[in-house]
Amino acid sequence: MRTCKKCLQEKDLDAFKTHSNGHRHVCKKCQYVMEMTNPTAHANRIARMQKYRASDKGIQTEKIYNTSEKGKISRFTAIRKYDKTPTGYIVKRATTAKRRAARMNRTPAWLTDFDKLKIKCIYSVAAMLTRENKEEWTVDHIIPLQGKLVSGLHVPSNLQVMRGSENYAKINKFEVSA
Repeated sequence: MRTCKKCLQEKDLDAFKTHSNGHRHVCKKCQYVMEMTNPTAHANRIARMQKYRASDKGIQTEKIYNTSEKGKISRFTAIRKYDKTPTGYIVKRATTAKRRAARMNRTPAWLTDFDKLKIKCIYSVAAMLTRENKEEWTVDHIIPLQGKLVSGLHVPSNLQVMRGSENYAKINKFEVSA
């Protein structure tokens, strides 16, 4: 237990940042408030954080955190929180509309009714796998609709069902298999 010199409350040692000689005399909460009220200290803190994140150690730490379970949950909740904001809602709607328009533009006019039925079946297989396996399955375009080097068509021969995690990792990449 230690008493904070700023708020004069007795707190556990976890509430204090560590120092070279032990623990600081001001708790983390009071330290944060002092930094936020002092523009110079706040700017210095941001500069220190940016410098650390640009360093090799900071990049390595971020990679480790992002692959950890805690990092995945944190990122997921941050995305959901952003999607609920007005800006996030608009961005999500715009992205969805752009994807839908790309799919419509890349669907050829010569597609037969049987081909359209095959496409619906592929999407229903993905939905069924999602329901049965309690894991997200998506329909992937083998040759992406909006690729950087090459763009494919929205036809049955260009579609495959794959796990959502694998599909999200693939993004818009097109890999030629030998």
